[in-house]
Amino acid sequence: MKITKNININVDFDLTVADIAKEFANMSSTNQALFFNEVANIASKWTTGSFVMQLQYVTESIELNANGRRIMGQIGEYSIDGREKDV
Repeated sequence: MKITKNININVDFDLTVADIAKEFANMSSTNQALFFNEVANIASKWTTGSFVMQLQYVTESIELNANGRRIMGQIGEYSIDGREKDV
């Protein structure tokens, strides 16, 4: 006779910035697009500030190095030429 029991286990752990970046970089293009859609959804519900202001804070951060700034610029430049234009 086989007896089974379901047990729920909660585990708390912190993701580092490097963990999140690695996961994003390894996502498919579909999942990366869904990721940006979700960021837009979350930011649209902020009651103070805006995502544009957050980007300003990022660009002013002493932590943003030349490589990070280059990637941000590439995303901005390339996204302008996407398939659909939001008006």
